[in-house]
Amino acid sequence: MSRPRGMFLGSAWLALVLLGGAAHAQPSASASASASASAGAGAAAGAAAASDGATTKAAREHFAKGSAFFKKEAWAQALTELDESLRLHAQAGMMAMAAACLEKLGRYDEALARYEDLRRRYPVLRPDIEAEVAPAIARVAGLVGTLTLRGDAPAGASLFVDERLRGKLPLASPLRVATGHHAVRAETEGFDPITATFDVRPGEDHVEVLAATSRQGRLRVSDKHNRALDVVVDGAVVGTTPWEGLVSCGDHDVRLHGFVRLDTVDDDEAPAPGSVEAPEAALDRTEMASPPTAVAVRLHEVTAVTPAVKDLDALLRVEATPVKAAIAIDREVVGHGTWQGRLPLGAHTVEVTADGFLPVQKEVRLERRKQPELHVGLVRAARFGTWGPRRRAAVGVSYAIGAAGLTVAAVAGLLWFSANQQESQLDHLNSLCSSSCVNVVGGLQSMASSTSNEVSAYRTATLVALGIGAAGGAAGTLLIVWYRPIERHPAIWTSQVAWSAGVGLGRLEMRGSF
Repeated sequence: MSRPRGMFLGSAWLALVLLGGAAHAQPSASASASASASAGAGAAAGAAAASDGATTKAAREHFAKGSAFFKKEAWAQALTELDESLRLHAQAGMMAMAAACLEKLGRYDEALARYEDLRRRYPVLRPDIEAEVAPAIARVAGLVGTLTLRGDAPAGASLFVDERLRGKLPLASPLRVATGHHAVRAETEGFDPITATFDVRPGEDHVEVLAATSRQGRLRVSDKHNRALDVVVDGAVVGTTPWEGLVSCGDHDVRLHGFVRLDTVDDDEAPAPGSVEAPEAALDRTEMASPPTAVAVRLHEVTAVTPAVKDLDALLRVEATPVKAAIAIDREVVGHGTWQGRLPLGAHTVEVTADGFLPVQKEVRLERRKQPELHVGLVRAARFGTWGPRRRAAVGVSYAIGAAGLTVAAVAGLLWFSANQQESQLDHLNSLCSSSCVNVVGGLQSMASSTSNEVSAYRTATLVALGIGAAGGAAGTLLIVWYRPIERHPAIWTSQVAWSAGVGLGRLEMRGSF
């Protein structure tokens, strides 16, 4: 160790000489400037020279102390003094000495960073300094590795390695660390720290997977106009705006609800304290609420949300028949049969649906402190109710029977035609034979009789099959044409006005009452 320390001390004394020369050179420059400039400029130059001289003097003092500690191998104290001197006035020799202190303290990653910084700032070093720095870089480089973090690494968390702050997460690149055993800690204000221990070998890129013991994030909820409204998280009231608290990581539904003084609805002023009260006590207040807002909360991160609050100072009542009918407002099902509730002012779409009935859709416009009533009577979608599927099956069977009958009629018709032609030929041959051909005539008569029976059978089969085919086709067509569903529109009453209309087979009707 004597040679490196001697070299660095030699460089240090050289730096002192350079600093001293700079200090002595300043008055000369000031004097020259004073001789050639006005009295005011000379005074300014003198002040600047005095300031530079004080800085250089302080740098020399810290460097002298650092050199003394370096000689005593008090590396930590030497590093402190050298860093202070470098802050005031940097020199290559001083930078090399500071890097050597870090190496002696076992902080190899920092030592290597100092040596690399020295290379960047002073690409060409004095031969004696270069002779010490080059092997030192090679030596220290073999005593470091890198650290890559995976798993629970919250953005913005402070990263500590062996109680030394190394930056904020996420890391832009693998973190250089010294070889050996280390303890890492990711710390975010308001959350439990995430800790782990690991070992790094020379030249290794160690990957450490962090795992948080408490998987929570912080949710911050506020109102745009700073009104005091209830904060509802996943259906439970957790506080009043502005609110902030810990929730589990993942997706949550956030909603605001409350009653606000009427004179603060349309302005940006916050209501007086205690403005959130029960509905029955809020005669001079209007109900405000926001639709559920989906919020994704991440581990150890703060998620802020400001739901859009709307004025709900309007009531709507919907009564539907049958009682099983589903009532949807703005495409969201809110009840069945009868529903009453508050909605934001303005236009809304009311839909009433039920299985087996024609759906109804109605547009309504709500005004402040008014409660319209909507009565909807649904009508069945088909005349025979649940017979619809059986009707379709009957139509299919009828047409299938008709098609089969026509196919059999076509085949039997061809056989009938062929047998009829054969019978004609036999009759012709029988008429040509004389009485001397008794044996032949007997045979021809026998064949003609058999053929005649076939002709009769084929004719009967053709006619029967043709009748079945026609009956099947007629039955299917009749089911389609005759038993059609009666198309009618449901009755709708709004407040005190009612009307209904209907269209049926061979009739048109319209009636109403006011």
